[in-house]
Amino acid sequence: LLCGEELISFIVSEVKKSRPGYDRNAIINIIICISQGLLTVFSGKPGTGKTSICKIIAHALGLDNSLNTTNGIGKRFINVHVERGWNSKRDLIGYYNPLSRKIEKNKIDIYNSLRIL
Repeated sequence: LLCGEELISFIVSEVKKSRPGYDRNAIINIIICISQGLLTVFSGKPGTGKTSICKIIAHALGLDNSLNTTNGIGKRFINVHVERGWNSKRDLIGYYNPLSRKIEKNKIDIYNSLRIL
């Protein structure tokens, strides 16, 4: 079990295998952002590596592995594709429909993850 500086060095070396252009401080800053909040948003132009760096770090941390999906505990990383037309939380999660008295889910993976949390 790695902790402290060993863990940071491991993650940095794993990221650098796939993305040697990232310096140590940039990788550490990403790790701090991820560890300090429930939701981390990467923004930038298409093709700059936002999705790939997330997947690389999630893999290095073991968050993309399915541990046990039978009891609802599985992947701890969800890659969410954000769309231009989104303008409220309804676009991300869904909403309660008072007519049908049901929750209309938009992104099932996100909804299920938030429900588990």
